[in-house]
Amino acid sequence: RNPKQRRAHVAMDLHRPSDANKVIRDGLIVLGPCCPTHKLLLEPTRCMKCQSFEGSHFARDCTKLVDTCGTCAGNHRTKDCEVTSPDQCFCANCQEPGHGAWDRECPVYV
Repeated sequence: RNPKQRRAHVAMDLHRPSDANKVIRDGLIVLGPCCPTHKLLLEPTRCMKCQSFEGSHFARDCTKLVDTCGTCAGNHRTKDCEVTSPDQCFCANCQEPGHGAWDRECPVYV
C-alpha cells in the first residue's frame, strides 16, 4: 500500500441475505467513518480472442482461428493495436464505429 493512498476496495461474502442487505442499505463502519457499500455486479464474460460475450467462454477455449482486436475489430491482438484515437475505434460485437468491444455503453454489452 502506498502511504499516500486514500482509498481501497474490498469484496465481502456474507452468508445470510439479511446481513448482506443491511450492509448494502446502511453502509459499513470501519475504524470510525461509515463506508458506502453496494452490491457487486458481475460483468459478463468476454472472450479476449474473439471479443464475444456469447457462450461465456475464455480465449483458451475459443474456436476462432484468428484473434479479433477489442479496440478496432482488426485481425490482431488488442495489445498490438495501433489505434490511439477513440474516433477510430470499431466494435467487434455490434459492428458500429465510435467504441471498442470493451465499452460498457455498447448495446451488446448491456
